[in-house]
Amino acid sequence: MTELTIVRVFDAPRELVFQAWTDPAHLAAWFGPHGVVASETRTDPRPGGTWHSRITPAKYPAGSRRRLDGAA
Repeated sequence: MTELTIVRVFDAPRELVFQAWTDPAHLAAWFGPHGVVASETRTDPRPGGTWHSRITPAKYPAGSRRRLDGAA
């Protein structure tokens, strides 16, 4: 089993922080660096549950291709 521990102080109610990490609608609004979107999120915040998020560059949606030699 993989375990993730995050320690951070937020100036927000504990319930809102929990929702921000576990509600797919909240995750889609903030998760990932600037210029990407959380295109797929699934959470199961129970002990032994799972957490999944796929981030996709907004400029290149899932399934698009981009040549690496600089050509469009």
